[in-house]
Amino acid sequence: MKSPPNNSLSGQDDAPGFLQRLVDSISIPLFYKDTRQVYLGCNTAYTEFIGLQKDEIIGKTVYDIFPPEFAETYQIRDTELLANAGVQQYEFSFRSGDGRTRRVVFYKATYADRSGNVAGLVGIVLDITEQRNAEERLRHSEEKFRMLFETMNQGVVYQDAEGGIIDANPAAEAILGLARARLLGKTLTDPCWDAACEDGEEHPAEAALQSGIKSRKLVGIRDPISDEEKWVMTSTIPQGGNKVAQPYHQFTTLVDLTTEIQAERALQHSEAEKALILNSVDEVMIYLDSDYRIIWINDATSILLGIKKEEIIGRRCYEVIWGGSEQCPWCRIPRVVESGKAVSDDVTLGDSRIFHMTTYPVRDEMGAMVGYIEKGIDVTEITRTRQALEEANRKLALLSGITRHDILNLVMALTFYNGEVEKGLPKDSELAPLVGKIKETTRWIEEQISFTRDYEDLGVHGAEWLRVSDLLQRAATVIPGEIAYTESVGDLEVFADPLLEKVFYNLFENAASHGGRVTEVSVSFVPGDPTGTIAIEDDGVGVPTSEKERIFQKGVGRKTGLGLFLSKEVLEISGIEIRETGGEGEGARFEILVPVGAYRSGQA
Repeated sequence: MKSPPNNSLSGQDDAPGFLQRLVDSISIPLFYKDTRQVYLGCNTAYTEFIGLQKDEIIGKTVYDIFPPEFAETYQIRDTELLANAGVQQYEFSFRSGDGRTRRVVFYKATYADRSGNVAGLVGIVLDITEQRNAEERLRHSEEKFRMLFETMNQGVVYQDAEGGIIDANPAAEAILGLARARLLGKTLTDPCWDAACEDGEEHPAEAALQSGIKSRKLVGIRDPISDEEKWVMTSTIPQGGNKVAQPYHQFTTLVDLTTEIQAERALQHSEAEKALILNSVDEVMIYLDSDYRIIWINDATSILLGIKKEEIIGRRCYEVIWGGSEQCPWCRIPRVVESGKAVSDDVTLGDSRIFHMTTYPVRDEMGAMVGYIEKGIDVTEITRTRQALEEANRKLALLSGITRHDILNLVMALTFYNGEVEKGLPKDSELAPLVGKIKETTRWIEEQISFTRDYEDLGVHGAEWLRVSDLLQRAATVIPGEIAYTESVGDLEVFADPLLEKVFYNLFENAASHGGRVTEVSVSFVPGDPTGTIAIEDDGVGVPTSEKERIFQKGVGRKTGLGLFLSKEVLEISGIEIRETGGEGEGARFEILVPVGAYRSGQA
């Protein structure tokens, strides 16, 4: 503020009221003092600002009007100004008439009397409280923005009108592979990143600059330091002003989707590989949702049905395969839902082909059943071959039965004639021993022929799931009452030839007849991998170590020598092994080794 002309403000004697009216018309608080720093006058705006009347101000000093902490500073600054005539400006606090402390700027200047000497000072008070509050809010806002900018997971770069980077946050540094200092001035299309959009179109940073419209695209870049390929979702928002067509700056956000893209591509590759594998097999493969709708099928299924995949997907299985409008009565899915396990059976199609079908439950990560896999294999030839073999075996069994019957009739006749000869011989006849041998041989032939009756059905019937406890209960009838019998196999089921019951019978009969001092027989089961073990044990004399392998050979034994041999044969038909592992003198222990998949807990 310039000093007033070299005349006294109080010397306008020609118009004493003019100056005051002029001063009061000014809306900015104004005051003036003499060299003693005593108020000589002020305008109305000043009185309103400090909340005092003029007569409460004129003739007073700052110490009479303001709190000491304010008055001291005012007095010091006034003294400085009066000592160094001129102008003065400073910012300080001011207690207004409403009792609030406000931020103000003082603009002061000295004035002179007619002799040119400093006569006092005049000042105005500019209230900048709202300005300072706005600046403080802006500062806090900028701090919050900077904190957000620096800590957010998304990369953010700020670009000028030419696309040059003028700021970047740490996340952008990490994604782009360069420190902020090296990013400044570069564009996002700089060759160091070898950037390319997935669709081959223009980079979104350039597109936004050219069009003034937000652009968002997936961009592939190469890390300039590690040479690592990255995929970044890039969104550029141009910022313009005053309807300027060309943006004057823009923000670009960067989201690193490399992990997601790589995982997605790996999944796509994996799915493609799985589809290739599943389409390469001749087996039927169908994936159904929980509403029986077909979600996916392999090529073999499409060829089998003679329908294109696109005509099958989305339709219900019973509509496509059987031409029906509702669930088939023989459908396996309700049984899968009830048991929670896979269910299998054979299905004969309209063209007489037979498929062995298995329905598997599909569960989500929470264990809930969300769909089903139908897997099937054409067993037409296998089934027909098996049926032909079973028919041949039945015919052979019939022939064997007839032959056995005829031989037993002859044996009966031979026994009768041998008895008649024996009756007619004197006791001391030289032929008596020979007749006795004929009699023993005849009995042995009868036992051998009778023994074949039990095994004429071997292999006639296919393997099936057998409840072991039921087989043991029937076979255990051969164990004498004085021998204690226990079993602990639970609801175990074994996939084996139905003659498995005869195997248990032979082992029990072997313990009772040849075990010596047997007082106890027990059967137990221990699951395992690759085999579960059914153990039949007694506390008799056991099997000599030298005989452990021989007892399963044909002809070894005290009677026909076929019992354990045929037991081994019965088990091997179903891929099951048997061995003796007991200790000599400690009792026999026969272990039946059932492969995983050939035993299970009982089905409801």
